[in-house]
Amino acid sequence: MFEASPLGIGIADARERILYHNPAFSSMMGYTAAEFRRRTLKDLTHPDYLGQQMKLHQELMEGKRESYQFQTKNIHKHGHDVYLSVHVTPLRDQEGKISRLIIMAENITDRLKFEKELRDSNAYLKSIYEGSDIGVFVVDVVGDGEYRYIGISPVHEKLMQLKNEDVAGKSPDDLKFHLGEEIPDYIKNVYNKCVRNKIAIESEFFGIIEGKGDWWLNRVTPLINDEGNVYRLIGTGIIITERKIAEKALQASELKFRNYVNHAPDGIVVMNRIGNIVEINDAAVTITGYTRSDLLKMNIMDFHAEDERKEFQNLFHELLVTGKMNGEVTFRRKNGGLGMAIISAVRLSDDSFLSFISDITEMKRLQNLEARAEKLELAGTIAGQIAHDFNNLLGPIMGYPELIHEELPKDHPAHAYLEIIESAAHKIANINQDLLTMSRRGHYSQEVLDLNLLVKQAAAEMEASYDKVTVETELYDGLMYIKGGSAQINRMLGNLLNNACDAMEGAGKIYLKTENYYADVARVGYSRLPKGEYVKLTVRDSGCGIPNEILQKIFDPFFTTKSADRRRGSGLGLSVVDAVVKDHDGYIDIESMINEGTSFTIYLPITRENIKDDSHEELIGGTESMLIVDDDEIQRKVCGKLLQNLGYQVSAVASGEEAVEFLKNNPQDLVILDMIMPGGLDGAQTFQRLREINPKQRTIIISGFSESEKVRRAQRLGAGAFAGKPLTKRKLAAVVRNELDDSRGLMKD
Repeated sequence: MFEASPLGIGIADARERILYHNPAFSSMMGYTAAEFRRRTLKDLTHPDYLGQQMKLHQELMEGKRESYQFQTKNIHKHGHDVYLSVHVTPLRDQEGKISRLIIMAENITDRLKFEKELRDSNAYLKSIYEGSDIGVFVVDVVGDGEYRYIGISPVHEKLMQLKNEDVAGKSPDDLKFHLGEEIPDYIKNVYNKCVRNKIAIESEFFGIIEGKGDWWLNRVTPLINDEGNVYRLIGTGIIITERKIAEKALQASELKFRNYVNHAPDGIVVMNRIGNIVEINDAAVTITGYTRSDLLKMNIMDFHAEDERKEFQNLFHELLVTGKMNGEVTFRRKNGGLGMAIISAVRLSDDSFLSFISDITEMKRLQNLEARAEKLELAGTIAGQIAHDFNNLLGPIMGYPELIHEELPKDHPAHAYLEIIESAAHKIANINQDLLTMSRRGHYSQEVLDLNLLVKQAAAEMEASYDKVTVETELYDGLMYIKGGSAQINRMLGNLLNNACDAMEGAGKIYLKTENYYADVARVGYSRLPKGEYVKLTVRDSGCGIPNEILQKIFDPFFTTKSADRRRGSGLGLSVVDAVVKDHDGYIDIESMINEGTSFTIYLPITRENIKDDSHEELIGGTESMLIVDDDEIQRKVCGKLLQNLGYQVSAVASGEEAVEFLKNNPQDLVILDMIMPGGLDGAQTFQRLREINPKQRTIIISGFSESEKVRRAQRLGAGAFAGKPLTKRKLAAVVRNELDDSRGLMKD
């Protein structure tokens, strides 16, 4: 319909630049499509009519008109004048701003010529009536607001479905029998306006004649006598229903297209050849953070800082040269944040380019997190394996001194040497525990803890170690208890304080604060904090602060900012803090300002249990029989000797297969089972085989680290407690006695 319409139809932007047109529009002016795109409506308008056209357009843009129509003289490509009746209707975007102009043009050169000849001589009226291809009617002004038809042309007879003799001599009111009430009243109002203003009036209206509805376009021109009064009206009329249908379809198509564009997930931007933005969709607003009005005033280069523009300038040059581009770019949002996007663009015309912007910021962030997680997992696996091997070596170093103490006289001088060995072994065990904690493979006993007490101890140790460091504490008297491993919490506190001391280069103030905290809604910081009750610990230093580019790396294993000429740490300090917090179902938040300091905030879930003091409990042994299953010979010997000194009857084997064969003929009250035994049945598999022999077999699990799922699986099948290596006499005595005294003995749920 757009292409076949006899009316000239064009689409222009708000600056009156012609973007699209149909063949009829081109035929009226003689220009090709390419020639039109280089012209605006002003370029096509005769200078004598330009002022009127510009005034109407300005009123439309200022909202003073909903549309406008005017008669204009245009310059044909070949130089002759072309008179057009032009109707301009705006299309508005979602914000109500004009984005497109629909131009409906009718060539009225012949009609105007006809009207001129009609005014010159009534003698030619009949011949013109019969020769015109548009409807013509003549009306006499017979009084104030009174009109009589002189006649209508044959074409108008067909349009009105009336004969000339049925109309001549009658008033508009006389035609109500045929036209109904509304059309004659509307026509009289138009005639009154024409007579009153003494100007030609063009109007559109919808009328129903003989049951058929059509849109009409009428033009009424006044004839003025020597006294300056209007004595006659010459009118022309055509049916414009097809034009109206085409216009409505075009508006619907434009609306549907805009809906499609605005529902697209990617940003869509139309720009000119210098990068100025002329059209955008809703997604572009969301991606950039700017409003629609902001974006339509911007250049595509405005999304890139000066030092970032080179990359995009190369892509844009490629677009200008080849007509297309595709690349990955960094851009800045309105709030200053950086984003990543894939941008693709193609040429629409000489001065118009269509681009699609896909925001991949979140995808890139997830990819980076995944890569970091893989790196951390690898580091944790290596650290955990090293720690496991160390724990096997530490077993005899820590166990044999205890046995030697028992065999030496109380006043023997070797006791002092043994205590030095034990002290060194415990320090090594603590370092090893850092590796296990960082790898999330450590196992520790759960106990009720007073965080205030642990903070006081850590603060005192810090001040004793550093003369120029002051530790200021603000500890809440009614602080709730937490549940966890005291060694792990102590290690977390020590690492936080050491990190603060390093940041202050050994001199400054560290502030420690504890308080009860209730999170009534989930909040997001460095990590997400769910609703619940917590003990909140704040550790703040007056150090150098942490740059943003480093802040996201501080919990990475082995990451350190210490230069080679300074005492380098292990790079495990803050990674251990992170692991301890996570192992205790806690959360951590960080705030840092350069040259002002850093604040770590730890949230640990509370417990309503009370503290139990078992530091002076007597070591209790027994006479029960038990089997040690461990692939490490030294571990078997140390563990066996400790148990024998407690009174137990001990046997030992080196593999799961040997344990299965041994228990077939030698029932045992308890099996002490190593979880990690390479080369054959591991601990979990061995336990399953043992339960086939004796479904009520009591078992405890030991390991240098806990393979969490394997341990949990064995415990679900009925295994008892877990004891982490290295084993001490007190630890071993407690876990063995507790398991033997447990009356359940059956498979646990």
